[in-house]
Amino acid sequence: MKNILSTIILYLLVQNTSAQDSKTELNTVEKCLDFGYCIFDSIRKPDVLLLHSSYCPTKKDSFDLPCILDLYKKHDVAAHFIIDREGIIYKMVNIEQVAYHGGKGELPDKNNQINTRSIGVELINSKSSYYTQNQYASLLNLWNVIKIKYPIKIITGHAETAPNRKTDPWNFDWKYFKQLIKEDSIKVWLKNN
Repeated sequence: MKNILSTIILYLLVQNTSAQDSKTELNTVEKCLDFGYCIFDSIRKPDVLLLHSSYCPTKKDSFDLPCILDLYKKHDVAAHFIIDREGIIYKMVNIEQVAYHGGKGELPDKNNQINTRSIGVELINSKSSYYTQNQYASLLNLWNVIKIKYPIKIITGHAETAPNRKTDPWNFDWKYFKQLIKEDSIKVWLKNN
């Protein structure tokens, strides 16, 4: 019964998001950081959407956003957006700037300029938990805005670009997400699928 209820709630959230598809503005909470990125000298046209997972291993509440941001600051990293467990989208770095979220790795075309070519989205989640319906709905909403403004060709996860270093986004339902985005021209790049 709980799964049926969750599916109905997600369906209603997605329908509400789909009604907003024509919007080019996104409702986000501005939380611009002063670390973890660089200003790009020319017009940036990212063509990759790179998904990550983040959590705070040092607190009882592993989904604590301030703790996660403290860890980012300690390592001088950041993503463009973070989606919390309730589905709130936080804008951390302007897309025109290069956020340090991908690190060393490689894209399917063997290019290693991951940060320069991608928009980074962190979803707050631990290795033992699953994403919420609100997170999937907000990620879909974010995608619907990004795809209008940027020539995204690939959506992938951090584990795909840096398989020897990273395993996230943990427990992400790629099959379900592909159904949500309904994009035949976008490659969802998964090495293991």
